[in-house]
Amino acid sequence: MATSDQDEAAAAGKPAADRPATVTIDGRFEVQLGARLPEMCGPTAEAFIASDSKTASSTLVALVIDPRLPARQAIASQIERRAPEGILRPVFRGVAAWPGGDRFVIIVEHPPGVRLAPPLGEAFTPFTIERLLAEVAFPIRRILEKLAELRIAHRAIRADNLFYGPGGLGTLVMGECYSAPPGYTQPSIYEPVSRALAMPSGRGQGGAPTICSPSA
Repeated sequence: MATSDQDEAAAAGKPAADRPATVTIDGRFEVQLGARLPEMCGPTAEAFIASDSKTASSTLVALVIDPRLPARQAIASQIERRAPEGILRPVFRGVAAWPGGDRFVIIVEHPPGVRLAPPLGEAFTPFTIERLLAEVAFPIRRILEKLAELRIAHRAIRADNLFYGPGGLGTLVMGECYSAPPGYTQPSIYEPVSRALAMPSGRGQGGAPTICSPSA
């Protein structure tokens, strides 16, 4: 879904120079169209720097959702109201007057740290087993236990959707899980065989039996 400013301008029927610099959502959130965040873009959402006029100090990200897919609105609402520590929390959801046509946008908090790893297939320095346990496995387990208490299956846990937390090494923040159907964005290697063989849009919500499994 990733597009350049020129591509987006072409889709809107106007040159990039004629596009508005910002889009205002709900009278308070300002999205900077020229400030795309590649490290936050995913298979089903483009990411841009955003700000909230009511809380000037906050750093936010606007996720512009692929219009061909339904967002997980119920999960987004639940996380917004009851987000445990370690989950990227949405602060607003709604339709924006986007160049080229209305788009559904989710405003989320900006992750405190950098992404754990690049997307699958890109080169990166492998983790030692000690680092893997201390920086990935143990922090993820703590977050999953909290999600299990809330009966929430994340369904988008993968290395490029994890960010280092405010405590640096040893703390993680899980990225967004509400821009597409559950499991839709997951490479098959992250899914159990039964779900990997299913159509991406029909992999299922998960639940108590699978909430702490690799497909959580």
